[in-house]
Amino acid sequence: MPDLDRTLADLYDPIYHWKRYPDEAARVREVLAEAGISDGARVVEAGCGTGRFLPELGRWYAMSGFDRCPHMVTRAQERAPSSRIWQADMVDFELPEPADAIVCLFSSIGYVYPLPRLGQTARSMAAALRPGGVALIEPWFTPEFVQTPHLSVDTYRSAELVLSRVGHHVTTGTLSILDFHWTVARPGGVEQFKERLELAQYTRAELLGAFAAAGFRARWYHDGLMPDRGLVVGTLEG
Repeated sequence: MPDLDRTLADLYDPIYHWKRYPDEAARVREVLAEAGISDGARVVEAGCGTGRFLPELGRWYAMSGFDRCPHMVTRAQERAPSSRIWQADMVDFELPEPADAIVCLFSSIGYVYPLPRLGQTARSMAAALRPGGVALIEPWFTPEFVQTPHLSVDTYRSAELVLSRVGHHVTTGTLSILDFHWTVARPGGVEQFKERLELAQYTRAELLGAFAAAGFRARWYHDGLMPDRGLVVGTLEG
């Protein structure tokens, strides 16, 4: 596989075709409104991936976003050409001017580990927000909701593309290790490759503590965007 990152960026949207982005965006709007963020606010998505949330949230907010993968940034810019999108790591990103809110969705925060890096991410978000600004974080599963080993299969089919992604999920220490075996069929032939993901299983206390230490009044929402993941919502003090 000459460029795995580019291939995964191309396949990301098809393999997650089941995800209900409009409904989840509407829930984000509800939570931000409860936290004092109104329509028209300047909102940044950290770890925006291919940008599926950007046009959905852009119905209400002035959206921008960033991702550390350049191929994801390219896809996101194609999807949301009116938004500013750039390459950055959420651990140490900076904004030219403070935002009203920062959202980090679909468990992207799980790729930030160990715990000191989570703390640095929270501090970077605090530095990027105006006083009273809000950080909304959808975490990876906390340890009580992780039952491993877990087996999975995701598929996608169209006239030009057939996908199968078979997964094996185990826990090692405080990390979820997900090994995926992909089969990709196109008119020109079939290819196979492997992918490994590692996500931190932070406890609720660790997540809330990291944002509280960065100056947020942080709280936990049980009713999040996806089952059993919850939300961390922090309002910047000051």
